[in-house]
Amino acid sequence: MKHLHFDSVGGASGDTILATLLDLGVSRDDLQQELGSLKIGPFEIEASPARDRGLHGT
Repeated sequence: MKHLHFDSVGGASGDTILATLLDLGVSRDDLQQELGSLKIGPFEIEASPARDRGLHGT
């Protein structure tokens, strides 16, 4: 089991957190399955690679 300590002192938006999890290696299918357990209605996760000012991310 891996452990991630997330200390969001300054805050973070939901899409940024999800993109970070994907960049860390969490599979989109696993993420969608876990979020599906929240019973928040149907949704789909769409992600694509991005590059801005030399930084790479999702």
